[in-house]
Amino acid sequence: MVDSYKYKIFAEDQLISNHALKTKKLRDRIFGLLGKSKLKDNEALIMSPCFLIDTFFMKYPIDVAFVNRHQKIVALYKNLKPYRMTCLHLTAIEAIEWPQGTIEKWNLTVGTPLKIEVSHV
Repeated sequence: MVDSYKYKIFAEDQLISNHALKTKKLRDRIFGLLGKSKLKDNEALIMSPCFLIDTFFMKYPIDVAFVNRHQKIVALYKNLKPYRMTCLHLTAIEAIEWPQGTIEKWNLTVGTPLKIEVSHV
């Protein structure tokens, strides 16, 4: 489904996710978390490329951050409930889907720089 690498996501020096997976194919982006169990606190799904998502047919809410090519957050969606759709974010190249509450827990804001790196664990 997604590439075999695991990623870590940092906001400044804070490790937000140490088990993030990145989509590799169009099919993976289309289905995303659909049919998957709820993400754990340290998990994330990086949708790339991506500038819009929906939560149709999902069973739980998620937090979403859209990131530009400079790895800065350009839009945030807290507690995006099932059967909703985000706005189109043309400056975004990736969307990161996190468990509900992640944005608030880490005080993420528009403009926050993120660092995404391959995990060697």
